[in-house]
Amino acid sequence: MNEVVAYGSCCECGSCVLVCPHNVIDYVDGKPLQVAKKTAPFDYCGISEGIGCDVCAQVCPRLNPREFELADLLYGADQPYKGAFGVYRRVLAARCTEPSILARAQDGGVVTAMLLWAFERGIIDGAAVSVANPERPADPMPKMVTSADELIASAGSWYTYCANNLALADAERLGLEKVAFVGVPCQVTPVRKMQLVDAAYLNNGRKKDKHIERQTKFLKGFGERVALNIGLLCSEVFTFDGLMRDVIEGEMGIPLAEIKKFNVKGKVLI
Repeated sequence: MNEVVAYGSCCECGSCVLVCPHNVIDYVDGKPLQVAKKTAPFDYCGISEGIGCDVCAQVCPRLNPREFELADLLYGADQPYKGAFGVYRRVLAARCTEPSILARAQDGGVVTAMLLWAFERGIIDGAAVSVANPERPADPMPKMVTSADELIASAGSWYTYCANNLALADAERLGLEKVAFVGVPCQVTPVRKMQLVDAAYLNNGRKKDKHIERQTKFLKGFGERVALNIGLLCSEVFTFDGLMRDVIEGEMGIPLAEIKKFNVKGKVLI
């Protein structure tokens, strides 16, 4: 809370809220908030100060190991090419050929096409993506989609931040074992940290087996259900109030409920 949230580097991915084993943190107005004891300092966690936990800190993308330090852990010696894009095998320009996807896609529909391909072949049984919020026009929300129709309906971008990591909470509830995760780098990083972290540190000699089991489940469980990560290149992101309300609805005078698709290519295209 001090080194990330108060410092101003929180990317609002919600991963700390997702993995908290003891319901100490909630996601409030785009930030993690300590809700266990309102009279206590905002960084208070009785579990960590007592038996120990720190699961939230283990997955935070703003704490070490950072994204650029994970490559060796993830790929080992299997790093054929490494450059500005990180570790890669090939760099391609691609475009989907399926009309139903292109009709909704942001640009070439590549992400949606890959998800649909993986879904139809049983490689994944769901996908954590962002979808249009039916109660708040032009504001995306995280969702675990589980059908071809839902996948295609989720195509496109809104350019306002959406905490896709929170959708992983539905994987267990829906009985999903092999989900895809789609997100920007600061969202894929905590998923990778869940997958790569060594949970042995949780056994510190002060906990009962049931505490270790619960903390391990929350630290590792969500990442273990992710069979495919699709990262989206990110250069900037906008707030809903700043882009949607102030610029599009305010300055441009366009009702948000009437927007079917938009793009940002140097200027806002509705």
